[in-house]
Parts: sequence; structure tokens; C-alpha cells
Amino acid sequence: MTRFSRMSLATALAVGMLAVPALAQDALRVGATYLSSGLDPAKGSNGWALVSHGVGEKLFSVDRNGVLIPELAAGAERVDDLTWTIKLASGRMFSDGSPVTAAALAKGFDNSIASNKATLATGGKLSFEAVDDATLKVTTEKPVPLIQALFAEWPLIAYGLTDDGTAIFTGPTRLQTSPPTPAWTLPRMQASPAQKPGRRSPSGSSATRRRCR
Repeated sequence: MTRFSRMSLATALAVGMLAVPALAQDALRVGATYLSSGLDPAKGSNGWALVSHGVGEKLFSVDRNGVLIPELAAGAERVDDLTWTIKLASGRMFSDGSPVTAAALAKGFDNSIASNKATLATGGKLSFEAVDDATLKVTTEKPVPLIQALFAEWPLIAYGLTDDGTAIFTGPTRLQTSPPTPAWTLPRMQASPAQKPGRRSPSGSSATRRRCR
């Protein structure tokens, strides 16, 4: 390689490195064929839509290989035919900065059970009790083989409710512009345990998944 070629290559690399921060500041614009009709997670298919947008999460989910995986939960255990306890993952926060607790999630689930008949399809009417901040007791009307599969169903998005009844979510993005506008602003929230390197995010990065116990 000639001296001129080496200088040209060095200059090109320097310019490219200087351009990286500028590109990183640009907003990522993603086209979607569907946007949620609103922010009420108990209305119609909004729960599914809000999860798909990265705004909300569920206690459990299913990965691309069809394997049940924990999301907001850390695991679940059967107590009897109709009763389960679900341990929550530690260190999780709602979008307003408040901690995710069993009591907060129970309030949101109670709202969905009362408002959306789709939540009754598998286990019937569900009741919830916060044993402690990290333990949620769930009682089903009908026996279910796996509570993890039940809480991976699309209507059972996990969320909390503020004093005025507004839903607060836990996903890696936070809704800034309200529907029914044709575009939403979704600034990324601060990193949480769910967004550690290796965990799949709405941006499509690679994932390291844990199987449910």
C-alpha cells in the first residue's frame, strides 16, 4: 500500500468515526401496519398491541422457538389444583419510576379480569393476592396445567394503575404521544434488568432466554 493510500484510508476511518455519534442521535423511525387504539390495556386487543409495541410486558412470554420464558416473573409454583404462587423478577420498575410489586400488578390484573372477557377463556375468573412485594398468589376458577402458559396469553398484559386509574407499564419503551395520532413517540427508558446485554428488545437485538421453571 502506498503512502498516499495509507493516508486516504486513515482519513476515511477518522471521518467515519466522527460520524457515528451524529448518527446515534437520530431517531429510529419504524413503520407499522397497526397501532393500538388506546392506552387502556383492558380494552379489546390493546393489551396485545401494547406488548407488541414494546410499551408493556407480561409475566411470561413465548420465545421464537415456542418455549415459555419468564418476563416480569422469575418463576411459578403450584400450591393446589387452583392455586399458584408467582415470584416476581427483582429490580423491575414501572415507567413512572415506581417499583413493580405484587400488589400493583394485582390491581392491574383485577381491572383486566373485570373488564375484558378474553381474560377468562382459559382459567375462568382469576383472583389475586399479594403475599409480599415479590410474591403474587393466583387462584383460578378452572384448573390449568401451567400458570406460565396462562399468563403468556395476549389479554393478560401486566401493568399497574395510578390513583386516577391511568395504566402504567414496564416495557423498554414509554409512550409519549397518545393515540389516535398516526405516529407515536417511544423514547427508550433507562436500562433495567430486562434490558441487560443479550436480552431481546423491540429493536430486534439478539436474545438469551431462560426456560420457565
